[in-house]
Amino acid sequence: MKDLEVDIKYGSWNFGGKIPKSFEDHVKKSVPFYDNGHQIIKSLSNFFMYKNALSYDLGCSTSNLNIMLSKHLKGKKVKFIGIDEEKKMIILSKKKIKKNKIKNIELIHSDLTRIKFQKSNLIISYYTLQFLTPSERPKLLKKIYKSLHTRGAFILFEKIRGNDERFQDILNSLYYDFKESNGISPKNILNKTKAIRGVLEPYSDTANIKILTKCGFRNIQTIFQYLNFKGYLCIK
Repeated sequence: MKDLEVDIKYGSWNFGGKIPKSFEDHVKKSVPFYDNGHQIIKSLSNFFMYKNALSYDLGCSTSNLNIMLSKHLKGKKVKFIGIDEEKKMIILSKKKIKKNKIKNIELIHSDLTRIKFQKSNLIISYYTLQFLTPSERPKLLKKIYKSLHTRGAFILFEKIRGNDERFQDILNSLYYDFKESNGISPKNILNKTKAIRGVLEPYSDTANIKILTKCGFRNIQTIFQYLNFKGYLCIK
């Protein structure tokens, strides 16, 4: 597939426009082990999705993860809710869910900060929290913690910053190499970097642990890391 053309305007990045149609191909080229992360979450779901359990996918995009989880847990009386603020993503999700004849996935078109969560067993943020402003994240994390049942889980995958400037430079260089090896042109790598300025604000690993702990989570385990991409399992 043709390399995704990115608007070079600073801070212009969003998931609307032409992005939804090319999202699945592009994200696998730009996020290391994207599908493998889904597989990890699928395996972890066995520990938290009991009978009558409820799961949320925050920023569900085209709903691939929820569809995978629904098929994996087929036969269990469970429900999945996908939330996305991009209408075109919701439209694509509905088509895919209908095509797969799945009945236990509900979609909500909304800004995450406005959501009132039901009591739930599993909440997933797969490279989504990083797109919220720093002031919005604690509020959302507190709502997530409060809404989870005891021993429920929050699975968080995020891009992270290096521990200092040197490590950040090294990680960025290796990440650029990764994207270029997947066919993303140097021009579009640079354009994407400009477009996400002020839109994607990753924290360091230390800062992520600190905010998760402050919002209530005490049991936190790393479940994935490759360069500056990391996954956490947080149990209430």
